[in-house]
Parts: sequence; structure tokens; C-alpha cells
Amino acid sequence: ETGSLFCALAFFFEHFAHDALLREFPSPKEPIGTPASLAALAKFKRDELRPHHYLRWLVVLIGDLHQPLHWLREHGYGREIKVLYNGREHNLLSLWEDVIPQHLPPPMPPDMLRMQYEHQSPAWWDTMPTELFRVWAKQMAEVVCKHVHGPLEGNATDGSPGIGGPFTLTDELFHKWVQLAHDFTSLGGQRLAYVLNDILEHSKHKTAHKDGRGRHHRRKSWTRSLGINVAIALCVAPLLLLLFQMHRDGRMVRLPGLLSHLKA
Repeated sequence: ETGSLFCALAFFFEHFAHDALLREFPSPKEPIGTPASLAALAKFKRDELRPHHYLRWLVVLIGDLHQPLHWLREHGYGREIKVLYNGREHNLLSLWEDVIPQHLPPPMPPDMLRMQYEHQSPAWWDTMPTELFRVWAKQMAEVVCKHVHGPLEGNATDGSPGIGGPFTLTDELFHKWVQLAHDFTSLGGQRLAYVLNDILEHSKHKTAHKDGRGRHHRRKSWTRSLGINVAIALCVAPLLLLLFQMHRDGRMVRLPGLLSHLKA
């Protein structure tokens, strides 16, 4: 769907991507299908569609990616689900966006966040960033179904099946959701850092490519590069040896003689 959050993420990222670098990744199992344009951008003026605007929207969308209720349109993204907590009624979306953030614990220390990032990021290295968005989206959809909508199934106050309402939220479930929001806030920050670092790497590759220089990337396999070099050597080395032997035996045609022969 061209208007989906995933398609928008892919569209904005590919604006910064370098094709040569993307080719270093294995082909996605499913085609990405990045749209050529986004209908939502039609209302913006040209000077509002510059790279820094695209980067800002990409950052916002990565944040949205880690808000579980932003992924499923079912029940109006949670607006149609009523919950009761501490004697007050909320819809599920406002509970997640307005109430839960007020109860989040303090952020983890930078050293711990760095350790988590160093532990998480290698798992992302071998996947094209646009495909990572799809992987992360599926993870969030599973979280919504299992840990957010799941506990509400068949537990409405009026005893109705499915997700009815209003639903009385226990302290236990509320604190589970607070922890879930905290975990995804930290994870979202780490994933954002990874994507921004990758965009910076793409920018460096574009500059190096314009200058005719190569640039190493973590995706580049030394074994693959070695194999290519060996294949080239197997073709070139025998030819060079043959030419050297012909030169030694005096069988090489001198350049002036060759030119005279061609003119004749």
C-alpha cells in the first residue's frame, strides 16, 4: 500500500541511499516496492521538500514505528477501544500517547545504551535498511496483537466477546505496558541511531564515488573480494606470462613495425 508507514519509510530512506552500497546487501526475500512518490507530499511546496525535510520526516516515522498502536488501523488505531484506569476513562490510543509516557522510568545510562546498541546492531548489518523497516514493522504488529490487543480479548466490562468496552485496566497490565513502552523507546533510539549512521555512510560513499575512489563498508565481504581477485588473477597472470615469454624469445612485434604494418 503506497500510503503505508512502511512505504513512506522506504521512500525517505532511499532518497539518501547510494545504489552501489545497496547492491552489497542480499536481495530482499520480498520486493520492497518503494513508491516513486508519496501522495501526502503533493500539498507541500518545492522549498518544503528539501533533504533536511525528508530527514526530519524519516526520524519522525521511525519514532512512529515504535509506537505499537500506529501500525494497525483496526479499531481506529485504538481510538475506538475504551479503557478504565484509576476511575478515569480513556481510549486506548490516548492512554498510550498521553498517560503511559508520564509513568516511564528514567532513561538508561549512556554506557548501558551503548552496550545494548553494540549487542543489537550486528544483527542488522546483513539486511538492507529498507527491508529492516519491514522486519521491525512485523515485530511491532506482533506486539500489538499479543501484548496490547490480546489481553483485552473477551475481557470487556460488559462481558461482550472480542474487544468490546469499556475494559477495566489492572495495575499489573498497566505496568507491563509501561515497561513495554520503555523498552521500545530505548530500542527505537538505538534503531534511529543505526539508520542515521547508515545514511551518513551512504553520503560518504556518494562523495567517494564522485571522486572515483572506493570506500570500505561493513557489508563488503573480504571472502567475496578475494574470490573476485583470484578469478581476475587466473585470467590475467597466464596472459602476462605468455607475453613475457614471447618478449624473451623475440617474438613480440615492435610497436613501430606494427604501426607501419597497419598503415600498409
